[in-house]
Amino acid sequence: MCNGANLAYRRADFFAVDGFRGNEAVPSGDDEFLLHKLHAAFPGSIRFLRQEGAMVQTAAQPTVRLLLRQRVRWASKWRHYQAAAPRRLAVLVLLSNLTFPVGAGLWLLGVASGATVVAAWALKLLADVVFLRPVLQFLGRPQWLWWVPVLQLAYGPYALATGLLGLRGSYEWKGGKLPLLRAVCACF
Repeated sequence: MCNGANLAYRRADFFAVDGFRGNEAVPSGDDEFLLHKLHAAFPGSIRFLRQEGAMVQTAAQPTVRLLLRQRVRWASKWRHYQAAAPRRLAVLVLLSNLTFPVGAGLWLLGVASGATVVAAWALKLLADVVFLRPVLQFLGRPQWLWWVPVLQLAYGPYALATGLLGLRGSYEWKGGKLPLLRAVCACF
């Protein structure tokens, strides 16, 4: 994943993949789609520059409403990915966040034991910690790992809501409501 604030590429490579052409029907995401095109054209060449001096900071959205609009816009792009791997990852993230509400529902209905539900939750939390540990260490905030279990109570519903709202086909961005073209695509 990337955004225009932290993406660098060679001019020749940009032209070799025909630049931003090919995703004009999607009003947002030219930077991420370009990254995918570069990855397809030059396999194994995408790198993350893991140096503090190369970090780019951007301002956070000023309100929760604007934050949610931004995340819905981001979530709406997964259907337009050309490669299967990012689409699968998007579906995996969405499904993994069902672990908490589905597990609770199955336990309340007596379909699953409490131990099974807790084990599923623990597996989900472990996966999050494995993914977040190197990121938080790089950012100098390893102590935030202790907040992962607590934040999952909010993150699960947030991820599900933005993911499902991203499927509805439209979002608000830069002052207007933008319809997305409905495209039929297989996720797998």
